[in-house]
Amino acid sequence: MTGRPTKALVAHVREGTFRARRDTHRLLLAGPELPWTGFALLQKRFCAATSEPERRAIALEFEQAVRVAHEQLALAEGGANAPLETALRKLGKPGSAAQLLEFFPSYLVHPKGPMRGQPFALEPWQRRFLREFYRRDRHGRRVYRLGVLGLPRGNGKTAVAAGLALHALVTRADAPEVYFAAASKEQARIGLSFARSFVEAGPLGDWVTVKSTLSCPATSGILQVISSEGALQHGRAPAVAIVDELWAFQSRPQREAYDALASALHKRVDAYVLAITTAGYDKRTLLGRIYDEALGWPDVRVSREGCLTIAKDEENGLLLWWYGAPPEADPENKRIWRACNPASWIDLRDIKRQLHDPGLGELGFRRLHLNQWTAARDAWLPAGVWASLRSDAKIPTGARVYVGVDVGLSHDTTAVCWAHRLDTGLILLRARVWAANDKAAAHHHISGAKVELEEIEDFIRRLARRFKVREVAYDPRFFERSAELLERSGLTLVEFLQASGPLADAYQRFYQLAVTGQIAHDGDEVLAAHMEAAAARPSERGWRISKLKSRLVIDAAVAGAMAVARADVNGALKPVPRIDWLRF
Repeated sequence: MTGRPTKALVAHVREGTFRARRDTHRLLLAGPELPWTGFALLQKRFCAATSEPERRAIALEFEQAVRVAHEQLALAEGGANAPLETALRKLGKPGSAAQLLEFFPSYLVHPKGPMRGQPFALEPWQRRFLREFYRRDRHGRRVYRLGVLGLPRGNGKTAVAAGLALHALVTRADAPEVYFAAASKEQARIGLSFARSFVEAGPLGDWVTVKSTLSCPATSGILQVISSEGALQHGRAPAVAIVDELWAFQSRPQREAYDALASALHKRVDAYVLAITTAGYDKRTLLGRIYDEALGWPDVRVSREGCLTIAKDEENGLLLWWYGAPPEADPENKRIWRACNPASWIDLRDIKRQLHDPGLGELGFRRLHLNQWTAARDAWLPAGVWASLRSDAKIPTGARVYVGVDVGLSHDTTAVCWAHRLDTGLILLRARVWAANDKAAAHHHISGAKVELEEIEDFIRRLARRFKVREVAYDPRFFERSAELLERSGLTLVEFLQASGPLADAYQRFYQLAVTGQIAHDGDEVLAAHMEAAAARPSERGWRISKLKSRLVIDAAVAGAMAVARADVNGALKPVPRIDWLRF
């Protein structure tokens, strides 16, 4: 059990509780410099004193100054609202970007780190982003209702977001509700902790009350953390919602929490959501969808060595401001490091050490320090490989094809893939996927408890009428009866047991062909989803394939590996020697 934390000097001054006779209070005078000039001068005199009696005398003088300040404050006319409103008007027109930009250095003080005690002076990149995000149209309304600020780790996005939240809390006149949201309450509390520290270390403590939530009596506003359980968040009327690490919003309750906030913005004039985030692992997420759609917005501009993408859809109030290296960037290029990390305090020597940290790995470095979308650490194919294999080449009618089938009747999907090997050695791969689960990545979603195998059999027969189906490779676990029926139709069936050496060889062969650019697909998003969902660990016999996450499906990856392996072995007009290799 821990005791109550020691109250800071700034809190004693605001509350009028400083007592010079107490040793613990006097020692606080040697701490961080207060944001008020008169008190700060007394602190300097205290620190320069050479005797204990002299320090006691200065402490008494300090106590008297606190008492006088509170007496004057009590006599001030106009109550609490007038001093706050008057002070903020000196910064600029209410609601303007000019007022916001002046608010940071005037009312926020760095609470920790090498700049502790110094005013929050915005850096050029921060000023540029805030000026755009706070832009208003000719009618005086905010242009943007949704902003996404993407930055590598350590560039200060949470501090900026906390400052925005406090600005809304003390400047809006509509009893603002300001929320921090994240995939977990613990993550959301990081932003609230920044805001609390800003208040306790700077002049905002005169107007903002710090408890489990922050409140501003002058505006009747509150600033608090909310749960990521989406069902609990409907009915709120946010003036501002700060969403931290949007990439992690992947479960249904988390997505509902975002929907509850975003769908309520119409309840207040000039309400907005700001998402601050690094890149994620999976484009099939809320952030991935926003990011991909942003690249098609009316105004998209790329600068800083391709590392800053600014996308705007002003008509619909959308802004994406994304610092991140392009997929083809060299992760060892220092110019790319600097272009992705705009904060002046980022030391490239530290970035270099992160690159060579064996515990972090290249994928972790790319995502956290270059803000690139990456596969998870256990992903089967390296990041960007599958996307690079897209081709417009088509499988001609009547061509020789090799078919792979992987069956999951109820919980997973059933996939049929077919592969054709060109004379050049390039293998073209196509897929068709069925699912009984309407959330699974599939071309056909079946209403019912399971996928009926008769439909799969009919599809393979139709393939045989369109192409020359040389072989159908399958796992006999669920498909044995269907295989017998297809054999009676004149097709050749080849068994691939799940734990067999041939299937492990097929996975290894597929990997080798993919990373060397010898497979091509047509950009099928369902097939891509199955490939990107496949995790793999090397074994003595090759890859062991599984799902990156239990909710994902990989049946097309399994079927595709079987089809490609058979096409590679038997599809050439003339057999060619081949070397198989492993990645460890």
